[in-house]
Amino acid sequence: LNQVLQLGTAEAVEATIDTARTLDGYLEYLGNHDTFTEEQQATFSKLFPEYSEADFLVLGSVAAWITQQNPQEDPASFISLLLSEPLKVTKTDLTDDEKANLIQSWFNNPEKLPPDGEEVVACSGGDRYSFGEQVLFTGLGNPDLIAGAEQFKSGNYSTALTRFKTATQGTPNNPEPQIYYQNTQVRLKSGDTASYRIAAVVPVKNREDSALDILRGIADAQREFNEQQERRRGPLLEVQIVNDDNSVDVGKCIAEELAKNDDILAVIGHNSSKVTQGALPAYEQGDLAVISPSSTSTELKASNFFRTIASDAMSGKALAEYVTQKHPSGIPIAIFHVVGDTYSESLQSEFRKNLDPEKFPIISIDISSDSSSDLDNVIDEIEDSKAQVVVLFPSTDYITRAIGILRGLEENPNTDDIQVIGGDALYTSQVLVEGGSATEGLVLAAPMPLTEDYLEKTDAQWLGQVNWRTAASYDAALAITSVLSNTSERSEIIEALENSVDLEADETSGLPLDFSSGQRNIEKPSLVRACSNVPSPSGARFGFAPIEVCDEQTQPTPTPTPTSTSTPVRTSSPSTAPQPISPPRQSTPRPATPRPATPRPVTPPSTPDEPYIPPVPSETQMPVPGFP
Repeated sequence: LNQVLQLGTAEAVEATIDTARTLDGYLEYLGNHDTFTEEQQATFSKLFPEYSEADFLVLGSVAAWITQQNPQEDPASFISLLLSEPLKVTKTDLTDDEKANLIQSWFNNPEKLPPDGEEVVACSGGDRYSFGEQVLFTGLGNPDLIAGAEQFKSGNYSTALTRFKTATQGTPNNPEPQIYYQNTQVRLKSGDTASYRIAAVVPVKNREDSALDILRGIADAQREFNEQQERRRGPLLEVQIVNDDNSVDVGKCIAEELAKNDDILAVIGHNSSKVTQGALPAYEQGDLAVISPSSTSTELKASNFFRTIASDAMSGKALAEYVTQKHPSGIPIAIFHVVGDTYSESLQSEFRKNLDPEKFPIISIDISSDSSSDLDNVIDEIEDSKAQVVVLFPSTDYITRAIGILRGLEENPNTDDIQVIGGDALYTSQVLVEGGSATEGLVLAAPMPLTEDYLEKTDAQWLGQVNWRTAASYDAALAITSVLSNTSERSEIIEALENSVDLEADETSGLPLDFSSGQRNIEKPSLVRACSNVPSPSGARFGFAPIEVCDEQTQPTPTPTPTSTSTPVRTSSPSTAPQPISPPRQSTPRPATPRPATPRPVTPPSTPDEPYIPPVPSETQMPVPGFP
């Protein structure tokens, strides 16, 4: 069955028992063969033009399997069931093994067939998990990485190691080959089992930038730990990269699988609060510790859950204090949020509770609603509210629409001077690149400040592509490795994380780390602004930097006055553009800029619940993402 399923994706079809019986001769033949002859194909096409060859290869193999399992069973009756329901799975991106498992489980339990129209989710294997046996970030293009994965999967670790090493040199800012390189070294030195294993669950497909940010920090911590362990002759660390698609359903399924896998001792993830919230019950039931470097919702609470960043309570308060300081007399505010999303609702709630409602009247707008898909309607609502500050708290699913609002505000002469602030979900290179000039002045709360020491340490390693997610994931991995030397029992790891982790600032990315209160104690998150003359992603006019750094860049540079004994001061000629002022190194913690990204066209939202209407450009207006 698995071999047949590998031949291709079958189309969902409908049929009756009578139709299935009519095809019995073909099904019997296909149950024992893996292809048609040219003559058989021609006959088949004439008789059944609405069905594909792959459809009947699947059905034939199922019929043969049914007969083998239970000779008394009528294959035709079950085939008709397959034709009407389970073949819908062939339209999904499930792996061949997952499709086979689902079909077999449906045969054993027909009453568990999914209701009509319900999406099938499975994650028991395939392209979601990798220690190095396959490439998950397929769009980054690295032939050596692909070749290394093939050798790793075959157990040819020496050859795989060489390929992964070359891959890291070819794409030095890509953490995937670096993690696989470390894993391969572990396999060569320790065998397949004599190591510690943890999982890093990230949104490879739908939030690639954030996933890479997180994996960079984990790769650094893995390398440092293994170097220390080699000197101590202790067990080494392997990291399994897992893709959750930033999906709640997939995240739940992955959590169940990881909880059942006794080899996995702890999890770093997930990226978004909603996915983490959905996955926590399965992890808790499996006594599996979870440390998130990016889930900030105050609703996330469990005995096995920890995080290395400030929660929304701190970020919401910091943004409210910023608005109050700028407008002490009060102003109208418009907040865009996602109803029902744990991150968006959490951040909005914390922001509002720190404002005086009499001074700051607020209008709340659901950015996920159908009416919010009409840009003109959105701008009209803002104008009608008389808002002087617009607050963007989208979930990760609605970042594209938030970018559209930024651009819409800029292009409307009645709203182009409105101050825009937002949450950490907008701290991405996508916002800076696709938002263009509309991002200038955008103020965000970064849930973890960075120190100069950490930036200097990592800039060369990752070519400057680090930010708060990188530092937070580095610290998450450090917390786990700090307790592995004392225990490798899941329940004891949870207890040790809560009671034994006590890392000084010089042992982490720059801030002390302990989980005695259940989460890291960060006194105040960092407020950043999008401004010029600071490091920025490729294709972006602006970059994120601490507000004080942006302010310094706007100060005029005094012109030195030459003396009679000095060399005349050289000035730029009219044809030479002045060089941008480099941001000074600060001694206080500051967040780094997001990793550079190549300019990319606006793409439709990746989630089905966010309707997308392609922008229609005019001669004078660039298209606005997410809006007509």
